[in-house]
Amino acid sequence: MNTERIITRLEPSRIHMACGAAALLCCVPLLFPNLLADALGGLVPYFGAGILAAAGLSLLVMMVATAVQMSKLHNLRALGQLASWAGVWCCAVGAFVLLAIAADVPPPAVPQALEPIQATDTRHKPNETLLGPSGLAFPIDTEGMPEDPMMDAPNPTQLENEHENVLKAYIDRSPRWQPNEEDDTYYSKPGHLVFLPPTTSGTPGLVHAAFRRLVGGSKLPEGFKVARPGDPVPQDVLDSKGAVPDLALDLGRDHYLLLAWRGVPHVGTAAKALNAAIKAVDDRMAPLAKDPTHETLLRMLSQNKTIRGGNPEMRLCSPPAQEGCYQAEFYVNPHEPGTLQIFFRRMEDDFILRTFTITARYSDKEDELFRHDLPGSLSDWARANSSLNHLFPENTPLFAVWEGKGSEHTGVAVELWFEPDNPAHPRRLLLRRCYSLQPYAANQKADISVPAPDAEPKPEPQMPDLRRLLPRIMS
Repeated sequence: MNTERIITRLEPSRIHMACGAAALLCCVPLLFPNLLADALGGLVPYFGAGILAAAGLSLLVMMVATAVQMSKLHNLRALGQLASWAGVWCCAVGAFVLLAIAADVPPPAVPQALEPIQATDTRHKPNETLLGPSGLAFPIDTEGMPEDPMMDAPNPTQLENEHENVLKAYIDRSPRWQPNEEDDTYYSKPGHLVFLPPTTSGTPGLVHAAFRRLVGGSKLPEGFKVARPGDPVPQDVLDSKGAVPDLALDLGRDHYLLLAWRGVPHVGTAAKALNAAIKAVDDRMAPLAKDPTHETLLRMLSQNKTIRGGNPEMRLCSPPAQEGCYQAEFYVNPHEPGTLQIFFRRMEDDFILRTFTITARYSDKEDELFRHDLPGSLSDWARANSSLNHLFPENTPLFAVWEGKGSEHTGVAVELWFEPDNPAHPRRLLLRRCYSLQPYAANQKADISVPAPDAEPKPEPQMPDLRRLLPRIMS
């Protein structure tokens, strides 16, 4: 076939049809990127550039063919050809619109300012209630609670007398019930559970709770009055005109529930709060008393793994009487494997005070959010090598943002970023929320200053993720 015959067959209308079809085929991967993302991986950006180049070349050929034919408009036949070309263009545009509707292409993302955060951002207080099993601040209701006698506690009492090993396993493994076997002043140390009675003006008081197991000749802390569930309140507590004595609730064998009231020296208010705390403990142990099995224990230790929702959420809490200590929950579903990166930035100069890295949990469900605890979701290696790990006992569900002098509140912005394991997917900001936080004063007399603004903090040590590093090394 000679050149003249080829040129004769390549009429402008045929050129338009071929180029239009080529352009539409090139647009299919752009409208449906997931079709090729898994197969091509890191080559997706380069493949996209090739698609755009092919589509552009097709349009250029069509424009040249149109210009050549326009120069030959000397009869009605040429006008008919122009009409056919216009039809081809309209059909191609219509097919493209149908493809775009089927692809449901999202609108372009609105650019976000990631420069230093402004000091005018709203600062929240870190007193949000956590939903998971690690929360150390637990609200209670004193309405209808009696001042005397002591509330009955059938569930922990039953576990103590009939399934002591199950009760011990729950106490030893629960983040909020870490045993304080040797600390007689647990109520002044971080890491214990605090019950919060309602108040309308200030904080009338708090109930500090912990379990104590007496074995090998150990004794109760000095000053604690022993009482049994359902018995009358000890007379010396009712006759108290000063500080309300602390109570040790005898569960029947080796375990005691220690309850320490700290607040206004009003016996009636304290007795109602103590009974409300006993009822809260009893209610929490009802599922385990009903079904004292390993499966129930695991459910109690991992409650509220997920919640319903679409937008990422965050909850930050500083347990009362444990200033400078924090625990947080992030509810997020990135819908793909990757890593959550959490930054605590000082608002006044954008200085990074603390960073954390957590492996993300995910699913394909659009209305499901997974709970990620801080510090509970950190790997054992990361927690053991944390720069501030020495501040708290092992496995304490608390973290500090920085050390310094107490009562120096500072605006801190918390940023939650997600870095996918797939290097072709960009790192993205999921959430930003600002709080008024204070440092942890390990020693009130120590002169520990806040890090200088121009000093870069040392990142928290983390094990490298080889799944994300290998593709970049290979490239």
